Amino acid sequence: MRVNPGNEGVIRSLGVQTTDASGKARDLSAVMIDLGKVFAKQPIYLAEQYAQMLGISENTLLAMRQPDFAQKFGQQQS
Repeated sequence: MRVNPGNEGVIRSLGVQTTDASGKARDLSAVMIDLGKVFAKQPIYLAEQYAQMLGISENTLLAMRQPDFAQKFGQQQS
């Protein structure tokens, strides 16, 4: 979203909140985890198209679609 602010609209159109209740930007890792949940519910071809629009690589997308992505992502951050 830093490089292409227009992506925020795409992310919101997928049902992922980019700001908290007070209007402050959410942590991008939380946004990424929520995007992974959305991508996991979509057919792969559709998730691939959205990922490409957002600049997410295929390998990252495949990792994001895994059920344990949030847990593994949290471990990586620690």
